[in-house]
Amino acid sequence: MRIIKGKINVPRRVLLYGQHGVGKSTWAASAPSPIFINIEDGLSDLDCDKTQVMRKINDVYEALIWLGREEHPYKTVVIDSLDWLERLIHQAEVEAINDPKIKTLADVGFGKGYPRAIPHWELIIKYLDWMLQQKLMT
Repeated sequence: MRIIKGKINVPRRVLLYGQHGVGKSTWAASAPSPIFINIEDGLSDLDCDKTQVMRKINDVYEALIWLGREEHPYKTVVIDSLDWLERLIHQAEVEAINDPKIKTLADVGFGKGYPRAIPHWELIIKYLDWMLQQKLMT
């Protein structure tokens, strides 16, 4: 076992939760050099750098990969917002099932639909960890 003493300077990971319109995105815009992954399309009044609106989960994956690989001035990635990201994940899984009777993951059957979303969340966390390691982005 290795003992580590003292402070370790690593970027913070923050999940900010609150009601619509309370200033979460405005607060995130004050982070060091932020880039917003624009899913909700509610950033037009905010002076910040943002992606085009992401309509598919693969668009989000591509943006995260780009941020991890390419040179850029950003130090903070902001996903706006997680509830809309969840919608993209569910949409992708419903499309993958390819059954006209399945409109939502709840339609798949008790205990069978929502677990299909877990690999997407794991992949997003993996990408965010990778960006932290590659670019010290938080």
